[in-house]
Amino acid sequence: MGFITKLKLWGSKMADEMLAYETVKTVRVHDRCLGAFRFSVMLALGIWIIINFATVEYLHLKKEVPTATATAKLIGEQNHASQIPDYCGQDGKKCVNWKGGLIRFPQGELNALTVSTSVCPEKSAERFDDTCKYVNGIENWKIQIDHRYQASGYLDETGKAKYSSTGKEMYGELHDEDGKVIKKFTEGEDVVLTIGELLQAAGVKLDEDLRQRGLQLKASFRYEKLHRPFQTSTTKWFLKIRKYNADSNALVQFRQTIFQPDTSSPDVNFETLEGCSKVFMRQSIHIDFEFGGKIGRFDWRTCIDNILLQLVTLGLIVVILDSFLTYFPWTSKNFFNIKYEVADFDVAQHIATRGKCECPRIERPLEREARLKEKREIKKKQLEAKEYGVQPVQTHNYPQHQTHYV
Repeated sequence: MGFITKLKLWGSKMADEMLAYETVKTVRVHDRCLGAFRFSVMLALGIWIIINFATVEYLHLKKEVPTATATAKLIGEQNHASQIPDYCGQDGKKCVNWKGGLIRFPQGELNALTVSTSVCPEKSAERFDDTCKYVNGIENWKIQIDHRYQASGYLDETGKAKYSSTGKEMYGELHDEDGKVIKKFTEGEDVVLTIGELLQAAGVKLDEDLRQRGLQLKASFRYEKLHRPFQTSTTKWFLKIRKYNADSNALVQFRQTIFQPDTSSPDVNFETLEGCSKVFMRQSIHIDFEFGGKIGRFDWRTCIDNILLQLVTLGLIVVILDSFLTYFPWTSKNFFNIKYEVADFDVAQHIATRGKCECPRIERPLEREARLKEKREIKKKQLEAKEYGVQPVQTHNYPQHQTHYV
């Protein structure tokens, strides 16, 4: 048989398979082992979906990431160590006993706090020498953090004040690096912490080396308002302190310039201004505040969409099992034959005759394959006869097998 003839036969078969239309059919397979496996998997997955839906992912809630701001201030004027620390020397002359207004620099930071651990003249900025001084008892100083969050989207939609609150109005917790609770704050309590508690939460020990170099910390506020179905809860906040994973030998320094006015003249002399200034460097603990979290509220559309998505997940079990039985070598042949039924339904013919045509008979895939194989053999012989100019052989018309259903 020529190449063109083979190509035509192959193209006819491929077109028949690729352009076939499949519709849904349910086959009930009586196999207790298979049924028990499907039931147990669906039950386990269903329980997991319910738990995950209601208590882990809170899929019935519409969620928003809040925005927030924070300011910090030092409390008190004398929070130095009661006894002279070792780093201050025996006579304490290696330290300065600054008040709160001098310890903090720069002043008035938003979402940040910087306190000095040591000071040096500008000439000693790179090397800590005898001209430098430690700040006495910096870890004993208390700071008050005033923070506020707002879920702008929910606040605009509902106008309810519960989507905006201050830290004092909420329950909160300070966590360490491992998530362990170090301190709790009740509603109505100011957020007051010592610098030592912040360092403890970050897992940092303030030794002389860190006092000379300074360090940088990140304070992460996470706001959370998530609740189970048919429940409500107030917003909570959680604070976690981390040390920046930067170069451990880097200096955290701030340059401060103090101007001494020239009392000899009432006017400002810009030419001599540089000579009236004193510069010194502050090694500091710098804390950046960042914010995140999830604020949720019940939303019907979100809830229904996620329920439908979970039902699709359950339906995948049937798809997986069907695919296994359809393509596994030992089950594919018979399972495919009982799952599918085929028919030569000519849509164009039905439309042309307005439905007044014979109803096509339904066949099993194996029956149809046998019938089409016989038909292809006949067509093959006819094409060969036409190609070589030979009279076609008379074929017998065998009666078609009917499919009966009980």
